[in-house]
Amino acid sequence: MKRINLLLFGKIKSSEYINLFNYYLKLSSKYYSVSTITKKDPNRPIQLQDIPTYSSSVYLLTEQGKLYDTFQFSNLVNNQDSGNELTFIIASAFGFDRLVLESRYQLLSLSPMTFNHEMAAVVLVEQLFRVGNYANGGSYHK
Repeated sequence: MKRINLLLFGKIKSSEYINLFNYYLKLSSKYYSVSTITKKDPNRPIQLQDIPTYSSSVYLLTEQGKLYDTFQFSNLVNNQDSGNELTFIIASAFGFDRLVLESRYQLLSLSPMTFNHEMAAVVLVEQLFRVGNYANGGSYHK
């Protein structure tokens, strides 16, 4: 089972977002081993030293990143070329420092619009459930 790490800078505070996040996280766990790490919001752009070292492919969620449709995202997540582990990092309201965006990490966009980190986390886990279900012949994606 593919391992997916979600690193969130800043807690999900809204009970509505928490409920949705946990709901889709539970559904996603049928297809992936998902671990969530929440780090304190540093109240400034995320810098390189704020990000732990991962041996996996790391994707920073930013509106400046590459847009994927569902099928492309399914290929990204489920493709064997991506290895057995992926990491997605969601920044707080201050985003990522320019040096982080220009570093070795890949940039992924959920939309050209800006989402708060709580909504971005919910959208990401819903999409993980969607592509996991799709890749396993489910009917969630119509």
